[in-house]
Amino acid sequence: MPYPSEVQSDEAVKEERCRDRSLSTTFLSSGRPDRFERNPSGIECGKLPAALSDIFVNSLAMPKITSEQSFDGAEALIDRLGLDELLAEVREIVTAFELLIEERKDANGTAGLRAIIDNRFRAAGGWSQRKSGGVGWIKRQAINSRPRHICIGVEVQVSGRSDVMSVDLIHLRKELLQGTIDLAVLVVPSDKLGYFLTDRVAKLPEAKRHIEMARAEDMPFVLIAIEHDGPGPALKKQPRSSKASGTSF
Repeated sequence: MPYPSEVQSDEAVKEERCRDRSLSTTFLSSGRPDRFERNPSGIECGKLPAALSDIFVNSLAMPKITSEQSFDGAEALIDRLGLDELLAEVREIVTAFELLIEERKDANGTAGLRAIIDNRFRAAGGWSQRKSGGVGWIKRQAINSRPRHICIGVEVQVSGRSDVMSVDLIHLRKELLQGTIDLAVLVVPSDKLGYFLTDRVAKLPEAKRHIEMARAEDMPFVLIAIEHDGPGPALKKQPRSSKASGTSF
């Protein structure tokens, strides 16, 4: 059916387009749209159904978590101690921003990505950072306004070599054994994202290997892998030193 001619009134055009192009969505159990039906009843023209609107909002360009794995009863610990809010904040910090990269092997630097995530932890408030010798980011949350608190520690490893990940796991284990933190979280690039970053960066498969080697599966922690939004300009590479010509990260 052709669009109305320009001599029609705005209201007439709107009414005819609404009648011709209205859509509804049938959802599967997964919550994703299965098919579209034309001319549904009960849907106001110009407005998306709430469920469909939520999908559109949630699909806005931002990194996504492609894998989240819990070890040593971490899920039960999160539920029992009420650590879900702190973990949700971690997820928000490492995903709710735009991350577009050049989708070419080893094309993107990593220092800028790490800086973005670190700045987001600072902006979130309440997170303390340890530059060296400990867990990267730690946050405590009071329990029912009492002096007691729960605590989560996060290591973000998106810019270091694979062997650095072993050090991160040592830091997390140490803080857990000392009772400084209740739950440990390690954030790494997905295999796909890591492929496009500099070749020295540890990815999800390397993280799993280091976890097994360090027997870190025996401590309560969560492994999170993040992935970029989609293609875009390359992340700038930063030279290691003025003498190391052609070497960057």
